[in-house]
Amino acid sequence: MGVVHKKLNVYSPDRYIYFMSDAPHLLKTFWNNLFSSRAHGGQRLLKINGSYITWDQIKQFWEKDVSGQLYMTKLTYDHINLTPQSKMKVKLAAQVVSESLATLLQKFGDDTVQETAKLLLFFDKFFDGLNVRCHQEAKQKRKPFLEPYTSVNDTRFEWMEKVFLKYFIDWYNEAQATPQLTATEKKKMFISLQTFKGLIMAVRSVIEAAKYLLQHVVDRKAYVYTNKFCQDPIEELFGRHRAIGRRAENMNLHMFGTQERSLHIQGQLQKELKPRGNVSGKRMRAPVKVYDTE
Repeated sequence: MGVVHKKLNVYSPDRYIYFMSDAPHLLKTFWNNLFSSRAHGGQRLLKINGSYITWDQIKQFWEKDVSGQLYMTKLTYDHINLTPQSKMKVKLAAQVVSESLATLLQKFGDDTVQETAKLLLFFDKFFDGLNVRCHQEAKQKRKPFLEPYTSVNDTRFEWMEKVFLKYFIDWYNEAQATPQLTATEKKKMFISLQTFKGLIMAVRSVIEAAKYLLQHVVDRKAYVYTNKFCQDPIEELFGRHRAIGRRAENMNLHMFGTQERSLHIQGQLQKELKPRGNVSGKRMRAPVKVYDTE
């Protein structure tokens, strides 16, 4: 699977520019693949090592849990019966693709759901490894994969490459090698290629970028928070550009430069007009409009 995850930085030849899909995006796309895997009428029917992985398994386990009033899981109706809007909520995805649900499936589920539990557990660890954001969370939640990266020899790097990623590569090869199936049927046995390539890109880029940072920082107490490798700032920036441009969907270089200058001036004025006192300034915007008079 040829996936380009980096390119040489032509302005700094000793460094690379890394491409990656951030963890929340990958979690949502994987969750949607899982939701579409059904025995009847689904767009996919995921299968690995002779075991099917379907959304029906999770739904049936939740229904038994609720009907028996055991309430072992934290899942609700909204977690199971998804809408186009709820499919975009990272919080719901993280509570389904979680260690807690995987552990319950392993303990109380039959043999048919063990591979599903294994997959959920793998992805939960992967998401934690790419969502490290502070020093305390790992101890508070008792999840070692949330520890900050402090060494190039961190065992999580090897796990991501040789266990997690290998699991998906073997799964892809197994689906492609299954005899007497059409190309469409083989495609249904595996997650979408976009998600698969995103996983490969993310794992390889995060490992190399984190190691580079740890190797080139002089401070001996250097650490890496992997949740900083995200596309949220870029999405926010271009969201503001779209809001300014309104109907102008295809900006040229001059329009982009003009809008970027307006955003910069707004940002500087907002710092000066930031409210003080017992109010939150994060959501408040200064009532300032900047017009280009050229």
